[in-house]
Amino acid sequence: INPPSNPNTDVALQVWADKSGNGYDLAQNTAANQPTWRFNTGINALGSVEFDGTDDWLETAFAALSGLTDVTVFYVAANDVSPDGPVLWGYDSTAGNSTNAWQVAGADAPGSLTGESFSLASNGNVAGTTNADYTLGTDIVTITQTTALSTLRVNLTARTLSLGNPAQDLTPSAAVGGNADTLRVGGDDLTTQSVFDGMIGEIIIYDRVLNATEIDQVECYLNLKWYL
Repeated sequence: INPPSNPNTDVALQVWADKSGNGYDLAQNTAANQPTWRFNTGINALGSVEFDGTDDWLETAFAALSGLTDVTVFYVAANDVSPDGPVLWGYDSTAGNSTNAWQVAGADAPGSLTGESFSLASNGNVAGTTNADYTLGTDIVTITQTTALSTLRVNLTARTLSLGNPAQDLTPSAAVGGNADTLRVGGDDLTTQSVFDGMIGEIIIYDRVLNATEIDQVECYLNLKWYL
């Protein structure tokens, strides 16, 4: 996160600046829908972005997601309610209220998504795993996905994904990004909107599947930075 111009104050966050150099700054121009920058009451007393679980979200045009076949996602988040809404939501802005969207950390019912979509609870548990779904906590979540395989790690530990319903969501037959051209953080674009309630500290997205050594390096960086 690039903090606001006055990072030592809790303020409404209009822009979450992209540090990759690609210009994918997340923005929210409507004051009522802006999350809050918490400068010393965030995750483990570090600066974090708080989403109120009602109507806060940020988004950016993200054409790189459309047709993407390989992706690695890391995020650090602490959810306040269980179940919770999506941390990341990629959708086709020309379709409107898309139900066939790319999402991470959604709380949809098992089997409710199809094609290139998949759904993970905000603590990293996928609907249908042997792990308890939607428990509260702060986690480093690592996801890799291709058109043939998804993998999941939570707090540096591999999790086993379900082989049953919704297996079609975990092993998508289409491009990972589908037709999505917009990335939203903290909520979806559905008519009955689902929103995230909690803190998000950091999000890292790669347009390829990282190897095991690279994943370890990023996870160690996040673990040390966020004291997890």
